Formats: sequence, C-alpha cells, structure tokens
Amino acid sequence: KIFLSEYPSMNEKAVYVRFGIDNNFWINKNSNFSNSKVLFVGNDENRDYKSLINIVNGMPDYEFLIISNKLSKDDFRYNNYSLINSDWKSCKLTDLELKGLMEEVKISIIPITENTTQPSGQSVALQCFAMGIPVIMSNFRGIWDDELMKNNINILYVDNNNTLSWSKNIDLLNSDNSLYNKLASNGKKLVDQNFNIDNFFKDIEAILKNS
Repeated sequence: KIFLSEYPSMNEKAVYVRFGIDNNFWINKNSNFSNSKVLFVGNDENRDYKSLINIVNGMPDYEFLIISNKLSKDDFRYNNYSLINSDWKSCKLTDLELKGLMEEVKISIIPITENTTQPSGQSVALQCFAMGIPVIMSNFRGIWDDELMKNNINILYVDNNNTLSWSKNIDLLNSDNSLYNKLASNGKKLVDQNFNIDNFFKDIEAILKNS
C-alpha cells in the first residue's frame, strides 16, 4: 500500500507476494508451557534498540533472551537477560539452534521505529507465529499485511514505543491465559494458511504464468 501510494503509476504492474517461511521446520516440540522468557531477535537498523534497552531495564522481574549483535552488556542494569551476539550473516547460530532457543521462550517482542516503511521483523515474527509464540510488535508503517495481521486476534500491537506501553502489553500477555492461547493459536493458523513457503512459491508461479 505504501509503495502504490508513492508510485501510483505502478498500480497495474505491482504484485503482492506473500513472504513465507518453512512451517514444517518452525514447529515447537517443547510441551513445557511454563516458559517465562521474553525473546528479542534482530539486527537491522529499523529495530528500536533504545526502546528494547528501556524495556529490559524497566522490567527486572522478567527474564529476557536477546539475540543481536547491536547490544552489549553495558546497556543493561540488571542480571535479567541472556545476550547472544549473533546475526544472519555470521551464522553463529544455525536455524536448528535458534529454534531450540525459541522453544524456551513464552513471548516475542519486536520494537521497531514507528516511521519505518520496511517490513522489519518479518522473519522472526512469522517464525514465532509458526511455533505458537505470541508476538508483541510496534504498530509501524511497514507492517507487511495489515489486513491479515489483526491486533488482539493474532498479534498485539504497541502504538508507541514508550516503556510503559510495552510493559503493560507484556504483563497482559503473561497474565491473561485466554488471550495468550488465542494469539498462539491464531498466529500459527496465520502461517499455516498464508505466510508459508508453499504459498510463496504459488504466488511466484502465478506471476510467471501470467507474465
């Protein structure tokens, strides 16, 4: 929508392709539902790292798992986090290792700069959806499908990136089992029915046939 609003002449040429992940791989095999960790994964410049630091420092009673090379131990006040310096390019973590770490978490948070038009956080959000891990994400301009991704249905959106807004949503999701289970179930359905590699290839195939 952003692209077409800026380049209306491309309206007849632009085609939306659903980005997808391998939902047969990103499956949560951990039956222990007592996990309490909060996950952050990300390295791109559109993530809001300042907000993340404030969230972790402002919620000392929570345990955070942070996978990023954009942060250091000096950023944090308390011993309420694990920091793994890794990124996609360095391949310090394999997908299998990352999935194993994700099986230990309860909630995934994705703070993003609000005016970002890039689909920042797309991969980790879909991976978490597929694994039944509810996602809390900034309500930013570059959300890749605002028709399918619905607040309080399959995701929780934070309308501004202040620490209070984030902590309220984390507390809500941690305490409201009904909401938690609804987001976990609907997020998984969202990937199984839409954002998977089978649909991605079907979309590409349709474009090639019609070109």
